Amino acid sequence: MEKTFIDKLQQLEKVKLYDLLCDASVWKSSDSDIQPPHMEKLWCQLGVYRIYLHFIHPYKKEDYTLHPHIWPCAMHVLEGEYEMGMGFENVAQGLYPSQSGNRPEIFSTIISQGSMYYEMPHKGGWHYVRPTKSVCASIMLTGDFFDKNEVHPPENSIKHLHNDRVYAMLDYFKGKFRHTVKVDNILEDLRRGDYVMLDEKKMDRDDRQEYGELIGIRGFVIKNTRDAGLSIRFGNDRVDEFNPKVLMKLDKPDE
Repeated sequence: MEKTFIDKLQQLEKVKLYDLLCDASVWKSSDSDIQPPHMEKLWCQLGVYRIYLHFIHPYKKEDYTLHPHIWPCAMHVLEGEYEMGMGFENVAQGLYPSQSGNRPEIFSTIISQGSMYYEMPHKGGWHYVRPTKSVCASIMLTGDFFDKNEVHPPENSIKHLHNDRVYAMLDYFKGKFRHTVKVDNILEDLRRGDYVMLDEKKMDRDDRQEYGELIGIRGFVIKNTRDAGLSIRFGNDRVDEFNPKVLMKLDKPDE
């Protein structure tokens, strides 16, 4: 059975998303506030697929904009109260919705609270989304264009986010998907005398605030036992409580 877009998105979240979140260089940004909703977006290209990270801001219901998509997609709403209205246009004539000049009626409205997945695999699908109380966070996976003549807007026409906001968004989503990180039981692998360093890519804002001054410094494992816990010496600093998910073991002392 062919995978749905929800299946593809969930698989990406399990095996690849966290690594992508740890590499800010692969993400591009846009700040779309011309019409509701105001959406802060990060996105990166994965072949014909794109993965988007959204912060969607609330607005008045009467300002909603029903719209189609130019590609099949799946969404994961992570948190927040989220209202969505859905419409469908008959495109049997082969027209892409924007070419027909018609806007379908809303045939269904839902309100979700917390995590929700949905997909829009058909080019006749329309919807609007509206956070009702506070900013909602969501992830979207898109496929190839319905119409092969479609193109994304040029980069120079896009309003971009400030770098501080980009890193704030990446930190937020890393916090949501840290549980997917495979640490390969690093605590079980570490022995007294082993050398480690911090993997800065896997550190979120809290990690950087607590351990930032140790970035780039080679650490020496003093002890690691079930009863006594893990202790590492970084230069003259000894750390007795550590988030093992941001540690990487070095093969050689001079690595």
